[in-house]
Amino acid sequence: MFTLSVENEMHAFSSEGLISKNTAAEQTKLWMVMCHQMCESEGIPFRIPLVVHDELVADVPPEEAPLWNKQLKRLGVAAGAAVIPGFPMRVEVSKGKSWGAK
Repeated sequence: MFTLSVENEMHAFSSEGLISKNTAAEQTKLWMVMCHQMCESEGIPFRIPLVVHDELVADVPPEEAPLWNKQLKRLGVAAGAAVIPGFPMRVEVSKGKSWGAK
């Protein structure tokens, strides 16, 4: 981590939300990498074709849904703990016929 300091007020910018947005992006990227590593080690196809903001979209057959549900939660929490140690990350997994379906 680092702190950005701007001496001249004319070159200052509003950083509201900067840390939380960047942290969410780092957590999401790490989460996807961890899912890919899990797939390689388990010998299963990588089924995350899309990332939307801070969400991973997995396209899985119904018979694989329980495995992915469990692993997405576990790996999402682990990625959050790696990016922000000591902060309890909560991961929600839902399923539907398409992204955004409830």
